[in-house]
Amino acid sequence: MLVNKKIKKIELQSLLNESSGKGYTFIERIKKGIYGSQQYRIISIRNNNLSDEFSESSDIVYSNIEIRKKGISLHFRFKNEEYLDCCHFNRLKIMSNDNVLTLQIENSIYNLQYKNPKQNNLLIKKIYNEKIYFNKEI
Repeated sequence: MLVNKKIKKIELQSLLNESSGKGYTFIERIKKGIYGSQQYRIISIRNNNLSDEFSESSDIVYSNIEIRKKGISLHFRFKNEEYLDCCHFNRLKIMSNDNVLTLQIENSIYNLQYKNPKQNNLLIKKIYNEKIYFNKEI
């Protein structure tokens, strides 16, 4: 679900925890080797709210992916506003080819360009490992 970060921090945190789980603590991140993602350049966004504005804009928009306990969150800034899109692992679809990572997060599709294929492959492996671990707990 795509959310503008203008809302109160407490509401944003509860929404994030509800949709993609709590974030890992510092010690859990070190144990699992989850340090964050590289910076991805957003090539296109297909979403009801932003797709028209994004296609008309010539801005370069970068994003980061955060792995959480029950899902992922994608953070980016567009036209001086910060956005957050998050979802459960069960609602996440990933495709990667030709230095473009395609993420389908619920109703939104993001095409992200990456520079380092090794870091991208490592991130995808970590997402799948967490997804498998999450599905075992259910």
